[in-house]
Amino acid sequence: MGARASITVLDGHDSVGGTKIVVESGAGPVLLDFGTNYRRHAEFFEEYLHPRPARGVTDLLELGLLPRRRGLYRAELFPSADYPDADRSFEGERPLAVLLSHAHLDHCGAVAYLDPTIPVVTSPVTLALLRAVQETG
Repeated sequence: MGARASITVLDGHDSVGGTKIVVESGAGPVLLDFGTNYRRHAEFFEEYLHPRPARGVTDLLELGLLPRRRGLYRAELFPSADYPDADRSFEGERPLAVLLSHAHLDHCGAVAYLDPTIPVVTSPVTLALLRAVQETG
């Protein structure tokens, strides 16, 4: 019998958007999408109220807007004095890659927080759209 796989929905199961799904098999975990959950984000922030940039990802983690997964985020997004126990509070294995289904921000809007050594895999069309959004800001 082949290797078993498991699927864990980290976000997006109760709303449109915010899709973050972990697929785990013998090779290791892979993330499917890493989007922004607009409904949950709006519970805390609005047009002129945003996460504090100096806190990196810590506000988003503390509010449950980003998952606490080991090895997922860029190291410079953790101000060490503010969040000294970050590694101890995380769970799961570091993902092997992130697979983006398409270029809607509810599926890829949180990709900028990811550790740049984690490969992001997507179609050429999605890549072109994401580059266009990045360049036109």
